[in-house]
Amino acid sequence: MNATAPGAVVLGEAFEQGNYVVTVDGKKSEPFRVNHAFLGVLVNSDGPHEIVFTYRPRLWRLSLCTAAAGIFLAALAIIVSRRAREQR
Repeated sequence: MNATAPGAVVLGEAFEQGNYVVTVDGKKSEPFRVNHAFLGVLVNSDGPHEIVFTYRPRLWRLSLCTAAAGIFLAALAIIVSRRAREQR
């Protein structure tokens, strides 16, 4: 998305606190709620700007960490089980 003048840029997506990362010209910017429902960001200067909205839900990160922990524990259980069999 591009903007050429200062102001608020509003995306037609629902605002979800903490789930979007927004950059303006490569610098992180804080998104805010517009009209009680939509996602917006401020552009403070004239000139062409590159605005990038990236959706990164918190639950997705939590799910990835949980899955990684599960895989680690399963691998650990297999290793312990094999070692126990070898000692018998």
